[in-house]
Amino acid sequence: MVAPAVNSGKKKRPAPPTSGAGTDASDGDPLVSPRKRTKSPGAVHRGRIYDSKNGKTCHQCRQKTIAFSASCRNDHGGKQCPIHFCHACLLNRYGEKAEEAVAADAWSCPKCRGICNCSICMKKRGQPPTGILAPIARSSGFSSVSEMLLQQQRAETAGSAGSSADNPIDVDELLEEQRRRAEQRDREIETLKAEIAVLRAAIEEAEKVGEAW
Repeated sequence: MVAPAVNSGKKKRPAPPTSGAGTDASDGDPLVSPRKRTKSPGAVHRGRIYDSKNGKTCHQCRQKTIAFSASCRNDHGGKQCPIHFCHACLLNRYGEKAEEAVAADAWSCPKCRGICNCSICMKKRGQPPTGILAPIARSSGFSSVSEMLLQQQRAETAGSAGSSADNPIDVDELLEEQRRRAEQRDREIETLKAEIAVLRAAIEEAEKVGEAW
């Protein structure tokens, strides 16, 4: 006598898709049906399109975006320098326009010129990374971070008052000032939130009184 089959309660996994369904060659994930690639190149944030496949990596911010950028044309042993700078970093950090760099016949990137102030190049030169300095540079009257750092370097080299550096810049002091302003702004925001909460409570109370009438 043959014993009846026992249902274990476990569901069987579906068979892998056949050639009609296929798998995506890019990642190997099984697909129920052939997948079409989206026409959107990537995520958009603050006007910048981030695309890990088709974008160019900026040497400064190290973000891979589809943005107007300048490519270094300096020659290294018969090979062109592979470095790119996005227009935002080139302008904010060095005061240069990507459009003019692209139009130039032989534009060398800041790294090839030895003035790159990205965190990696600063560390290689034995200097601490600068962090976010573009807002401080602009508020201090400089056209770029590079100009401000150059001014500071000249002041440190001179080492005394009355030298060629008439207005030495203390970056640490500027960073501390920026931190104090940020804290003050945060306190003002919290105060405003508290005032809004009180106002909302008063409105709700007034609405209750109105409903009672």
